Amino acid sequence: MLNALLILIFCRPFISSLAFPILNSVFSSIFLVILFFFLSAKFKECPLKKNPYFYFLLYIFCFSFAISSLGAENKKLVILELYKYITGFLLLICGASLNTKEKDKLIQTLFLSAIVISLAGIYQFSFGFRHLTNYIAQKEISNDFIIDFVSRKRIFFPFATPNMLAGFLAPIILLEANSIKKLGVIIILIALFLTQSLAGLLSLIVGVLVYLYFSVEKKHKSWIYIFILIIGLTSLFLIRYSSSKEHLRPDFSGLMRLNYWRQTINVIKDHPFFGVGAGNLNLYRARFTHNSYLQIWVELGVGAVISFAGLIWLGLKKVKIRIFREERQAKAILSASTVFLFHNLFDSTFFFPETNFLWWLLWGMLLGMN
Repeated sequence: MLNALLILIFCRPFISSLAFPILNSVFSSIFLVILFFFLSAKFKECPLKKNPYFYFLLYIFCFSFAISSLGAENKKLVILELYKYITGFLLLICGASLNTKEKDKLIQTLFLSAIVISLAGIYQFSFGFRHLTNYIAQKEISNDFIIDFVSRKRIFFPFATPNMLAGFLAPIILLEANSIKKLGVIIILIALFLTQSLAGLLSLIVGVLVYLYFSVEKKHKSWIYIFILIIGLTSLFLIRYSSSKEHLRPDFSGLMRLNYWRQTINVIKDHPFFGVGAGNLNLYRARFTHNSYLQIWVELGVGAVISFAGLIWLGLKKVKIRIFREERQAKAILSASTVFLFHNLFDSTFFFPETNFLWWLLWGMLLGMN
């Protein structure tokens, strides 16, 4: 059953919930069934089974979700979002149920998936945009942001946007950064640069800093990687800032995010405790706030935020001793998870099944450490 689950995990990022909603629904249903059968045999070995804090946080989340749903205008959207959270918590339990050998297999599967996606992205950069340009011209597509991705050759396959691709690739670099698989890491890093995602590169820098902080022996050459990443981030920023088109500039992107955050905070002021219901936030020209934590608060209420923060606290508490024992796997998983969490300060990859499955699995592995 583990091998079947690993195959589905390998395939999960290739199926965009935005581009292929029907295929995504079919795949998600199969994924949920396999996940359920896997956990029916593994849950008895899961450390979370005897953790009262986990159950307490789960109860808080369920209560918050239920209360927020009562006042939701669109109940259908609530049901669609409920699936995502059910799958997320099952993935969390799945990650916690794995032994060390199974965790290594999972990490290798994620790493292989990221390499294949990166190679596809590099191919898109080299050859694919010519076809996309012709397609856009034939269909007379006028969306500025789509034209932006294509004209600047910002890779995004198989995701809907370059930022989503970056949000998936950046954490996985940290999972294998200290292994012999250097060529694979380089391929993924090249693809990350080709997304031209400032948030993705900045998140990776934060993750590398976290990894180095918990390393007892901080070799000077390790900081060379930080320097290279900062140079890359600065170069991307200057390239985008020099654009003559306003919507391509990073300050425009930043101002748009600030505008979304202000709109979201205004909605939170009207619904501070119970939220507007999962999937029921509607901003001007946007469905997401580009800050997943504000999105959780505005949709599900303060109880869900407390529950989510509690899960993070449980993971940090669990992994603390193992990190300072210099266990590479613990440091790598924590650093990769940090990349995802930091990236979601500026994006909403937490709400898409093709990307959020990664964090649920990683944090589950941390919670399952003894």
